[in-house]
Amino acid sequence: MHTKQVIDQSDKYVQTIPNEPSKHEPWHGFNDFSFKNGLEMLFAFLIPAVIAIVAIFIQKNDMDIGRKNRENDLNISQLQRDSDEQQARYLANETVFSNYVKNIGDIILYSPVRFGAQQYIVTRALTSTILRQLDLDRKRLVIQFLYDTTILQRNTNIFDTPHANENHINLEGVVLDQVNFSGILNLSTIMLRSVSLVNATFSNSNLDASDFSNSNLDASDFSNSKLIGVNFSNTKLSRVKFVNVELQKSDFTGASVENIQLIRANLSQSTITNEQISQALFVYNTILPNGTYARNKTFIKNGDSKQGLNQWNITSGIIEVKDSYFMGKNNSTMIQRINITDAKLYSSYPSFIYCLSFLVHGQENLMIQIIQLNQKRVIIDVNNINQIISSSCNRTSSSSLDFCYWSYCKASIDETDYIDLKFIFGYTNDPTNIIAVKDIEFIITID
Repeated sequence: MHTKQVIDQSDKYVQTIPNEPSKHEPWHGFNDFSFKNGLEMLFAFLIPAVIAIVAIFIQKNDMDIGRKNRENDLNISQLQRDSDEQQARYLANETVFSNYVKNIGDIILYSPVRFGAQQYIVTRALTSTILRQLDLDRKRLVIQFLYDTTILQRNTNIFDTPHANENHINLEGVVLDQVNFSGILNLSTIMLRSVSLVNATFSNSNLDASDFSNSNLDASDFSNSKLIGVNFSNTKLSRVKFVNVELQKSDFTGASVENIQLIRANLSQSTITNEQISQALFVYNTILPNGTYARNKTFIKNGDSKQGLNQWNITSGIIEVKDSYFMGKNNSTMIQRINITDAKLYSSYPSFIYCLSFLVHGQENLMIQIIQLNQKRVIIDVNNINQIISSSCNRTSSSSLDFCYWSYCKASIDETDYIDLKFIFGYTNDPTNIIAVKDIEFIITID
C-alpha cells in the first residue's frame, strides 16, 4: 500500500496518509480483453444493426406492397375503362348499323316506285357514310345486308329499268380493307366494283359470276372458293392467294397480277395470259386456260441462259454462254441464291421437297453444291453432288453437243429459308473436254 507524508507546520508533526487508488483503471491493452468482453461488444454493435436492417426491410416490403396495390388499382381502373369504351363502341356500332338497316328498309319498302337511280344514290351515300363509322364485323354485315336485298347482285330485278344495276351499282371509294367474308357460303353475283378490299378474306365462299372490276384486292385471300365467271378486269390482284379455287371463264383483262399465288387452281377458259402467269409468285398443279397443266414454277432465274450470265454470280474462273448453254473453264464457279421463304408458307410441313434438274455435257468434271441457309443467312447444311451425276444421266441429243438429263430431289431442313445453288466446273487438261450445263430448273413440292 502506498503512503504519503503530510507535514503539518502548525503542530510540528508528520502524519502518514494512505494513497487512495484512482477511480479509473489504467489501460493495459488487450492483454486483459476476454472472449466475454468481445461478445458483449459484438452484440452491442449487431443488435442495433439488425434492428435497422429489419426496419428497412419492413419499410421496403410495405413500399412494394403499396406500389403493387397502386398498380393493381390502376390496372383495374384501366380494364374498367377499356371495358366501358368497348361497350360504348359496341353500342355505338350497333346503333349506327340498326339505323342504317331501318333507313334502307324504308327506302326499299315505302318507295312509290321500284328501286330507281335516285334511291340507289341515296343508298350509296348512306352506305359510304356509315361504313366509315363501323368496325370490321359490321362492315361485313352491311355488305351481306345489301347483298340479301339484291341491291349488290348482278342482274337483280329490284331496279325500275332493266340492267340499271350494271350502270349504277358500284361502291366507288368505299374501304373494306381487312374485312373477313369467309364462311358466307353464297355471295355469287355480288357487285363489289371500284372498292378497296386490301387484305380482305373470301375463303370458303361461292363467288361465281361476281364483279370485282376496278377494285383493289391486294393481298386478299380466295382460298377454297368458287370463282367461275368472275370479272377481275382492271383489278389489282397483287399477292392474292388463289389456293384450291375454280377460276374457269374468269376475266383477267388488264388485271395487275404481280406475285399472285396459283396453287391447285383451275384457269380453264379464263382470259389470263401467259405473261400474267409468268408474274406469279407461285404456280403449282394449276390448269391453264387451254386446259393443260402448268409445270411447277422454277425458282431459278435465267436457267436457260437466254439473258447471258444475268442473275448468276461468277465467284471464280470464266463462264461463257454459247448456243444457249453455260460453259465453264477450268475451276470456274457460278452461284445463284434462291429465296424460298414465301413458298414455305404453303407447305403442309415445316420442310419441303426440292428438285434440281438440268442438261449436262462433261458431267464427270462437274460438281454441284446445294447449300441451305436459315433466315439469318447462316449455313445449316451443305450437300455436295458429284458421283450421282454419272449414274443418273440419260442421253439426249443437241445440235452441237450431246447432253444428258439429270435430276435430283431431296427434303430440306426445317429452318431453311434460302438455298445457294453452286455449279463448280472442274479442271481438265484436255481442251476438247467441254463442261456445259443448260435448262437449269429448281422446283419446290409443297404437298
